[in-house]
Amino acid sequence: MEDDPRLLFITSGTSTLAGSENLDLPINRVPPKGWPKAGPPQISIPAYRSSKAGMNMIMREWHSTLKEDGVKVWAISPGYLATGLGGSVQINKKRSAADPAIGGQFVKDVIEGRRNNDIGKVILRDRVQPW
Repeated sequence: MEDDPRLLFITSGTSTLAGSENLDLPINRVPPKGWPKAGPPQISIPAYRSSKAGMNMIMREWHSTLKEDGVKVWAISPGYLATGLGGSVQINKKRSAADPAIGGQFVKDVIEGRRNNDIGKVILRDRVQPW
């Protein structure tokens, strides 16, 4: 790996503008009419999504900056995993989150060169993520 440097940014599938239009995903559902909105404020969700979208652009800048130096750069989204991020592991499992080992394997696959055709892109485990 010394002769094949790589830089990986861990992003989120929720950072895609195109994906934000998919109303089948719970994170994109429109709340009922009325103010104030019922339930706890969800300001952390838009902040998280926006920060990851911005990070994707930073990745593109690093890709451009380091390209001639031979550094391979990606933003990778390991998917919805049963971690403690955003709640408990058990709650995430109940919501169909995948085993975190799947995300670890994805990172390993990228490091080992299995996604070299997607350098400079935001990638999911099975495809390039749309903007």
